[in-house]
Amino acid sequence: ENRLMLLLLTLVALASIFGVPYLIFVPLFARDILHVQERGFGLLMASSGLGALIGAVTMAHLGAARHRGKFVVRSGAVFFTSIILFSFSRWFLLSAVLVGIVGCFMVLTIANVNALLQHLSTPEMRGRVMSIYTTSFLGFAPLGSLLAGSLAGVIGAPYALAAMSSVAMA
Repeated sequence: ENRLMLLLLTLVALASIFGVPYLIFVPLFARDILHVQERGFGLLMASSGLGALIGAVTMAHLGAARHRGKFVVRSGAVFFTSIILFSFSRWFLLSAVLVGIVGCFMVLTIANVNALLQHLSTPEMRGRVMSIYTTSFLGFAPLGSLLAGSLAGVIGAPYALAAMSSVAMA
């Protein structure tokens, strides 16, 4: 049980370090790669938000789904794969669809991990477990952004995003 919780927290940390930083690159992609400027950036972020909303509604619809662990692994794989595909997309519509998928599966992955951790933890430890979860998710994102920005300065943003998501998937 503790080993499973450690694995889930590691998954959240990996998603935070290697996946969530895609958000800092969306403005760069809008301006320099997709050439859609501010309006396109707004549409990309709206697409990501719509995907997140769909993910949240899906999560609510699933309720107490069986095989939640397999679902976390599969949704995490879709999350990282979508980031990789987004990093190499040069078509705005495809990019918008992909960031929507990223938003959806990020929510599905993280919310399912949250539910699993709450289910696995004892009532007296639940608050501590959730604080570690929150730290893993929110605390590592700035480090991932620093890594992503540094890597992008060396190999370029698309390759940095793809490399980071590939590492997380591995």
